Amino acid sequence: MGTPPAESRGSPSPKTDAVLVRLAPLAVVFVTILFFWPVFQNGFVNWDDDVNFLNNPHYRGLGWIHLRWMWTSFHMGHYMPVTWMSLGLDHVLWGMNPAGYHLTSLLLHAVNAGLFYFLALRLLGPADGGEPPGAAPLRFFAAGFSALFFSLHPLRVESVAWVTERRDVVSGLFCLVSLLFYLRYVASPSGGRARFVNYIASFVSYAVCLLSRANLFVLPLLLLVLDVYPLRRFSKGVAGRDRLFWEKVPFALIAAAAVVWGLEGLLQVNSSVSFARHGIFQRLALASFSAVFYVGKTVFPLRLSPLYEIPLRFSPWEARFVVSGAVVVLLSWQLWRRRRRWPAGVAAWISYLLLIAPTSGLFQRGIQIAADRYSYASCGGWALLAGAALRWAMQKFPSVAWRRGVLAGAAAVSAVLGASTWAQTHVWRDSETLWRHVLRVQPHSAVAHYNLGVILSEQHREDEALRHWEETLRYDPGDADAYVQVGILYEERGRLSEAAELYKTALRWKPESVEAHFNLGILLGKEGNLKGAEMHLHRALLLAPRTAVVWHSLGRVLERQNKFDFAAECFRRALSLEPARADSRDALNDLLEKHPAKK
Repeated sequence: MGTPPAESRGSPSPKTDAVLVRLAPLAVVFVTILFFWPVFQNGFVNWDDDVNFLNNPHYRGLGWIHLRWMWTSFHMGHYMPVTWMSLGLDHVLWGMNPAGYHLTSLLLHAVNAGLFYFLALRLLGPADGGEPPGAAPLRFFAAGFSALFFSLHPLRVESVAWVTERRDVVSGLFCLVSLLFYLRYVASPSGGRARFVNYIASFVSYAVCLLSRANLFVLPLLLLVLDVYPLRRFSKGVAGRDRLFWEKVPFALIAAAAVVWGLEGLLQVNSSVSFARHGIFQRLALASFSAVFYVGKTVFPLRLSPLYEIPLRFSPWEARFVVSGAVVVLLSWQLWRRRRRWPAGVAAWISYLLLIAPTSGLFQRGIQIAADRYSYASCGGWALLAGAALRWAMQKFPSVAWRRGVLAGAAAVSAVLGASTWAQTHVWRDSETLWRHVLRVQPHSAVAHYNLGVILSEQHREDEALRHWEETLRYDPGDADAYVQVGILYEERGRLSEAAELYKTALRWKPESVEAHFNLGILLGKEGNLKGAEMHLHRALLLAPRTAVVWHSLGRVLERQNKFDFAAECFRRALSLEPARADSRDALNDLLEKHPAKK
């Protein structure tokens, strides 16, 4: 028997090709679900899950009152009605069983993995001017490896295992759908009905993506990058280039609207870090650090953590920021120099910088210097490059043995990533596991010490909780919430004067602390300082006027001062907010029996 030609050795038959087309995405979905299976053992955690779900009745259902809240709310600064609708459906199906919420998030991520396979299948190949004989099946393997690299990477765990981050997988779903329709639009014949339908479908999918989460407002710029490479649409003359810009205008308009609407939400909760605190040099330092951080964690996904806390005070001239800035500049320069020899590299780099920009230090929000969840969309380009590298290696050395070796290597990489993901999902099992893991990675995290203290206190392990709250104040002396928690413990142990001083210290750091005003008011009432108690409870109500327990407590203080009319009104307000409050109902009835004229 003769030796088959090099380009056809090891090439599957057309029948095998058809099987690969059908089974490859299903295999990607199945493997993704398999390695994320431990999420079903996880519960809600006391990091935003409590505010979003456990203490939030507004999302629980799909009735008119729930939908109105979803489409008009900027809860915690986010406008994401489509994501809230998916969570409302979860409550209809599962109630408050966290396993059902995790099931939905995992299924959405698995679907995203399948969609990413089709995206990779379309993008891996056409840029080189056609496939050599026998190479088309290589794209199936390359696309499968890209999809698994994307879906199984442990950086994805936070977006899937943390119910609060449902917005990542929902917005990612519609972003991928929009990209796939855009690629079909580009491939459709000019002037045809299919071309118009695909364009509208891409636009509508992108609009839904922005209604799931606004962070992907940079997609119109990403489409232009794809037009340059790998689609090579900019080689069609000036008139063709003008059309490329005009066709992005509708996308850019809704992106701009999403940005304006998103800023409205940030202003409502005042969650953005001001320029007075982080100036332009500090923001550039944080942005360059995050750009290098996600690349490093993609290559070496070690010591991953749910929280990478920003130091309270830092200099943009620290070594890590200077080195990160130098890496970004040098890497950008080198990739630009090699743009003709390796256009995929510069396209992936520019796409990555665009996608990471909204969550980088340039637009600093919150306490994190970086977050695994921010890699969900931004690191997709690295997954595509991984698939392209596999395809290149199999084309470069087309012998059967070499190709089997390359595929075995890709399978090993996927298995290692999957094993890391399996382990990382256990980090989100419960709140105590979560924060203990953070402290193993970042032992000086004030936030982790505080939240772990809260969990231990709820388990009546007060001495352990106190130690963690003291560590919180050691690393962040201005943490008003920690002063309040320590004050509550001291008050329970009869150390009333020390507790009062702690509440006052909390108010010096955070004058708008409702808890500090409330607890100080209650404590002053116990000590007989009714005027002081009334003043702090009034201030608590100015900050949180819909808090029934504060209205009830103020009513008790006013009653002790013989202000019976005002006391009765306070009890009524408490009952209007929480009709089931037996203590307010009993207090109001007792007051009206003793003073009938107050009816």
